[in-house]
Amino acid sequence: MGVSKLLAWQSPLCVLAVLIGVSSRMPGAAGFDQPITLFAFGQDDEVLEPGVPSREMRLSFPITVASQLYSSVYISEDGLLSFGHPPSNYIMPLESNRLPSVAAFFSDINVTALDEGKVYFREETRNIEALIRFDNLVAQYFDEDVTTKSMVVATWFRVSPSTRQERPTGHNHHETDRHAPTEKNTFQLAIGSSEGRSYAALSYPAGALGWAQSTASPTGVNWAQAGLSDGKGQKIIFKESGGPRMLTLDRRSNIGEKGTFLFRLGPLLESAPPPPSSSTSIGGRTTCDLNDDPCHPQAQCTDVDVSERSVNDGVPSVRNGGVRGFCCECARGQVGDGYLCLDEGAIPAYRIIGHMEGELNGQVLGYTDIYGFANASSGTTFLSLTVQQPDLANNIQALFAASGGVHWMFGRTPHGGKSGFLLSAGRFNRSTEINFLQDGSRVTIEESFQGLTFENMIRVNTVVQGKLPSIRSSLRLQVPEYVNVFYRTRPGELRSNSSQQLQFVSESSHTYHNPASAEEPLDYNVLQSIRFEENPCDEDLLDDPYKVIVNRASVRTDERSAPARVIMHAEVDIRVANLAKDPCDTADCGDAFCVPNGDSDYRCLCDHGAEFRRGKCVHLAPRVRTCADSGHLLQCQRNAVCVDTSRGPFCRCEDGFHDTGNRACERVGAQPSVEGDPRVHGVASPVAGGGPLPETCSRPCHPMAYCVRNGPEATCRCMEGTIGDGISECRLVTCHDDPQLCPSGAHCVSASCRCMPGYVGDGSQCTKEERFDRLRHMADRLIYSRGMTILELPTVPSGQQTPARLIALGDDTSEIVGVTVDCDHEHIYWTDSINGKIFRSKTDGKYREEVISGLLQPEGIAVDSSSRNLFWVDSELKKIQVASIDNFAHTYTLVEEGLDSPRGIAIHPQRGKVYFSDRSLTYPRIESISMDGTDRTELIRGDLKVPNMLAVDSEADELCWTDAGRKTIECVSLDPSLAPIVGHRRVVYRSDALRSKLFGIATYQNRIYWTDWEIPVVYMLDRANSSGSGFQPARFLPMSGGSSRLYSLALAPKHCPRVRTPCEIRRGDCPFMCLPTDSYGRSCVCPDSVRMVQAIKLDSSSSNSFIHPTDRPTKSLIAIGSLM
Repeated sequence: MGVSKLLAWQSPLCVLAVLIGVSSRMPGAAGFDQPITLFAFGQDDEVLEPGVPSREMRLSFPITVASQLYSSVYISEDGLLSFGHPPSNYIMPLESNRLPSVAAFFSDINVTALDEGKVYFREETRNIEALIRFDNLVAQYFDEDVTTKSMVVATWFRVSPSTRQERPTGHNHHETDRHAPTEKNTFQLAIGSSEGRSYAALSYPAGALGWAQSTASPTGVNWAQAGLSDGKGQKIIFKESGGPRMLTLDRRSNIGEKGTFLFRLGPLLESAPPPPSSSTSIGGRTTCDLNDDPCHPQAQCTDVDVSERSVNDGVPSVRNGGVRGFCCECARGQVGDGYLCLDEGAIPAYRIIGHMEGELNGQVLGYTDIYGFANASSGTTFLSLTVQQPDLANNIQALFAASGGVHWMFGRTPHGGKSGFLLSAGRFNRSTEINFLQDGSRVTIEESFQGLTFENMIRVNTVVQGKLPSIRSSLRLQVPEYVNVFYRTRPGELRSNSSQQLQFVSESSHTYHNPASAEEPLDYNVLQSIRFEENPCDEDLLDDPYKVIVNRASVRTDERSAPARVIMHAEVDIRVANLAKDPCDTADCGDAFCVPNGDSDYRCLCDHGAEFRRGKCVHLAPRVRTCADSGHLLQCQRNAVCVDTSRGPFCRCEDGFHDTGNRACERVGAQPSVEGDPRVHGVASPVAGGGPLPETCSRPCHPMAYCVRNGPEATCRCMEGTIGDGISECRLVTCHDDPQLCPSGAHCVSASCRCMPGYVGDGSQCTKEERFDRLRHMADRLIYSRGMTILELPTVPSGQQTPARLIALGDDTSEIVGVTVDCDHEHIYWTDSINGKIFRSKTDGKYREEVISGLLQPEGIAVDSSSRNLFWVDSELKKIQVASIDNFAHTYTLVEEGLDSPRGIAIHPQRGKVYFSDRSLTYPRIESISMDGTDRTELIRGDLKVPNMLAVDSEADELCWTDAGRKTIECVSLDPSLAPIVGHRRVVYRSDALRSKLFGIATYQNRIYWTDWEIPVVYMLDRANSSGSGFQPARFLPMSGGSSRLYSLALAPKHCPRVRTPCEIRRGDCPFMCLPTDSYGRSCVCPDSVRMVQAIKLDSSSSNSFIHPTDRPTKSLIAIGSLM
């Protein structure tokens, strides 16, 4: 590039090119010893070409790095210089970098934007003034007399973070400018060399750093990094590297000159010593004017009186005992600790990684990984621990309190206040002591949360020590809601003491279901101390009680593969001030210790071996009531044994037997015997402590009834929880029989409890819907799956590019491929293709539950809200199946023959049709069937390669699909009258991206949405406003979420479309399942699990018949003709 062309390129650069350096001072900032001066750049410099990740520059004088001479240097567009070898083409943590290199601002940088974003470089050997200036800089801070022979100067001028959007073509090139980031960075790296010695000076002009994150990395959002490596293991990593403090490098230094850092590269890698008048340790300067740990650029710094503040043990503090301090407060509309400032209401979800070590129950823990996921916007937390020792896996479930640090960080704050993450930016230490009351076991946990990594994850290191109670593998744990109330005991320290409990539920049926459980709940106390660098701006907030409410929590062990995993999940709310009032403040526990137990209750706890009675702790003698004690002998029935519990003796079925529900034990898998079984033909059997029952009941009892004495006669009585005459009928009691079965906020609808308007829940528990939830539901939403997460977006990309919001979370091994929305009942359903399960939750992500298991690889999924049926594809089983959402055990197979590699599914309830794709390598196709499995037809054949997902546009009466092989989105009319017309099948969009693999698809209001496996973007095409082949689809903000693929999409409209089917009322009067068919007909089908049922045709002219469900010609169904 000639000088004349360069000077004409842009006026600001003209100034840079003609000056020896650029002086810039941060506006309004005090404490600058002198202005920052960049070495001249631009004129006679080489420029890194757009699209070239790095360029080698041969040197006339070598650079010395750790006694190694290098005759060339590689300049990377990503803010790094390497020696001897080109840098990698991807962003890695500097801790893993093995190349000799200097990273000035290592991130995914875009240098392709027109008129901006340039990287200039040169080797300077003739500009004596510049070389002498570098000599003076080295002499001043290293106290060495050097004569610089050569200086490499690399300048990144007004560069932007890369977003990896596809480059536009043709006349649409202006599209990049319209969406280009407005934040720009300018920084410079100068390396001066003499005989056997080289030095590096890194310069960041004041106000020249506008961004510190890139959203285009294959691993998601990454923080920029800075540091040096000699390629032999010695590294210097900036303490600001990989976090939000990278934005403040223009106000930091290792030599006392703001924005300048100086290092020796060779013969040894080392930092310049600080000047005598400076302190590089955090805390040397404690006012805004002299602060060496400046706030976020958009935060306000204010001096405050901190004369009584102290440094927290183990947590770095910006205060060092001075009489004054400073307060960093994020700007209006933002929240954070003053160093990390996030837009209010748009807090992203974060992954948590780390490891656990220590000793439990006398065993040294093997390498234990910690993996988690949490979101303060929704209060959802997930934590998984790998356990190398199989015999410890079940016991480690008792360490549920180990997830308390994550709960404190990411609790939801619907009533105001800050989550722990916004208070600490994820940097804090936590000490926990767990005391189990039953057996005196004790465990201590020491955790160090180290804040955000460069990959935007939170790292934690954990050390555990102690003894855990034993938990049998046959038991499942429940975690009741509990509360931790934290109090600020000194600046930067919060303490809590709470009572918690783990309850047991037997996964087998070996235990009687009576009030005396064979396994007592695990009661334990949890003492916590959290220490972090407190922002004085939060002092008033922390003076009030800080309540962490943990609900809908669960813990379980997954031993399906080695090593085993302990999985912890919870939903957390945080309340402060009056909302966090401690019930113990008004409690009278005498000499006992008071701990909160819920929002308004409390418990008075005594030491082990004592109970709280009449206002004081009373030490108790060991209980005397046992199975062996005379006078307390419990007469158990046959095949049962007596076991001792703290609540007294208890009868439990022996191994190989299970409880029949009426305190009798029956061999597992055995047919009921006539002798001794009170349920079969009313035969009497002995009971504990009493004589025999009457001889027999006059008639055989129902299988769910047993024969009981009723005065002088014996009658059949339905078992508890059922209702009927005991002979011909015993059915479960529903809210139709007893409306009081429904909780507060619910009412009985069609014999099931449903939440009333203004409440949310699954019917068994309903909570009042909060205002912000209702407001969110007033807008149309786009739901999509990525990896183990389900997220939502607005249906139209906005100018502000609203980031995706996490609404649901699978297990850490989940791969959520299919997703669908039941608008009428406010549910989201999704398929977990790895674990072979189907889950659902409310549309706000609450009340997640597993509804179907035992599948192999479920993928596509669709729901018919009106008929209350759920359809899915299992690509491994090669089946198309449907289940009733009223009873998921009622599952019916629609197609199980002639499938090769099925994936996508879509339904058209008005037409009574199901459409599915088959990605067969030899014969890819799209087929249709009636919803009852009949009338199978090939809809699309030929000109298909890899048909993935399908979507029905009911407004246009079209079926649309993605084809990853053809890279197309195509649609076809479903109107049979249009089939002969040319063009009824057409290509709506064709991708020209080289690595494109179109996958998910959804339609809404004449718009088509789709995802791509290879590109982390959701696309939208508005067919009403598109014309011509050159139309470019709109794109939503690139999605965060690591390297996981984007899969399916679904719409959650604010107004549910009204769909009429013959199955919507009373399930079409079908006994099991009602499936719509064409011409507004319906079929009553029997589930696959029913071995033989009597199918009764509703046509009065038909006779009754028995139809076997495996008789596929008849399909175990009753066809009902048109009702029109």
